[in-house]
Amino acid sequence: MAVKNPIVNYNGYLKELQVGDTLPTSGGITVTEVEIDFGTKPTRSKRFTITDALATTLSKIMVVPSGNIATGRGQDDWEWDTIQFAAKGNTGNFSLSAYSNTRIGGKRKIFYTINN
Repeated sequence: MAVKNPIVNYNGYLKELQVGDTLPTSGGITVTEVEIDFGTKPTRSKRFTITDALATTLSKIMVVPSGNIATGRGQDDWEWDTIQFAAKGNTGNFSLSAYSNTRIGGKRKIFYTINN
């Protein structure tokens, strides 16, 4: 059986990887956990500003709930809450909008990644 090289995109054409060429890599990702506070009066939506030096106006930011326990909270905080996040990068921070199907109060933890 012949040895096959990985297939890569060369200027729009799929070809076998050529000797001496390397595969592009993303360098991995960093996942950051932060705590956000919806306040003492439960609400269905809230906007936050998250400070991160990696953020730029061109950043692609993904946010998901963390299963870790926030300050002053119990386990399974997110269990019955459905939440949607939208993030918009700025220089040195990003705006995070959170929308829920139920009213949420208190602190919660989230994970986010920034891809530049």
